[in-house]
Amino acid sequence: MPEYWFASSTEEFAPGEMVEHAKAAEEAGFDGLGVSDHFGPWFPDGMATQAWVTLGAIGAATSKPIGTGVTPVIHHYHPGVIAQAFMTLEALYPGRVFLGVGSGEAVNEVPLGLDWPSPREQHERFEAGLEAITRLWNGETVTMDGGWFELKEAKLWTRARSKPKLYVSAFGPQAAQIAGRYGDGLWTLGDPDSAPEVIDAYREACAQSGKDVGEIILQSGIAWAEDEAEAIAGAKRWKPTQLPEPTPVSTSSASAESRRSTAPPSCRCNSSARPTPWAPSAPTASPCCPRCAPDRSPSPQPPSGTAPICFMMPSSSLEPHRSTSFPSSKRPIWIPLISIFLPVGATPSNSPSWVPVSV
Repeated sequence: MPEYWFASSTEEFAPGEMVEHAKAAEEAGFDGLGVSDHFGPWFPDGMATQAWVTLGAIGAATSKPIGTGVTPVIHHYHPGVIAQAFMTLEALYPGRVFLGVGSGEAVNEVPLGLDWPSPREQHERFEAGLEAITRLWNGETVTMDGGWFELKEAKLWTRARSKPKLYVSAFGPQAAQIAGRYGDGLWTLGDPDSAPEVIDAYREACAQSGKDVGEIILQSGIAWAEDEAEAIAGAKRWKPTQLPEPTPVSTSSASAESRRSTAPPSCRCNSSARPTPWAPSAPTASPCCPRCAPDRSPSPQPPSGTAPICFMMPSSSLEPHRSTSFPSSKRPIWIPLISIFLPVGATPSNSPSWVPVSV
């Protein structure tokens, strides 16, 4: 059975707000709680809350699994400090802590003085960091030259009875192979065009390393609000941080132009913007022109046996800590920015998978 986890954005909210988000998400029925982890914000008017400090407060206020989505491991933190911090969290909250790890993004991490490395160097830094973290978690006394960091007879003196879970972010096959060697699971985007290749590479790496395939986490951005216009506005704000919007391959430029010219004046897409294939058909959506629901070829299906965790990061179009439920007259509208894989055994379709949970 898939699980649905919730994440609050350190780049948008103050720590007190994020604790309230987590409490509301737990009350609403989410299975896990997370926070993003960057030094700088995505937007000029954003925030930059420290993720680990906030997780400590979230852990004390809730009872669900907690962790980061994801912590950068190429410059921001020394791997030894990452290992120590999350082992300490595990000692505080046994069996609840996960560490999501990735290589980070230049816009968030360059302010710390890093000349952004090439993809090859990112992978090398990332793998060296994960080697250090996992060896320290295993109780080793570690001396190593990781290239961008060093350890000299380092060990974790405070140890929990169990280790945190390690989920490794991967958007391509090379990173997925690193996930298979070091991770307890794979973290990737819920994009039906790219995810199958990444998942296959992860499973192959697990087999080569003699490891069982772990949990597969599919991250999706969700814009939600009490009305359609507000939901779309929330989604657009996060557009630069998401994958390119898919364009229908079966629609010619002439027919697309025809759709634009025949769109009613009140239509939300009566503009020069590209079509929005993920526009909702929820009961609360207002009637719209054909351009809002263009023909699409079937999306690739997830590999058999995939039982994903869907990790959701809502936009700020409606602050989720204000209420844990909605009046029946104000049902929220959900707009997936990235498709979410359907559970194994479900009947696939081209429609988004709506999640009936209000936060």
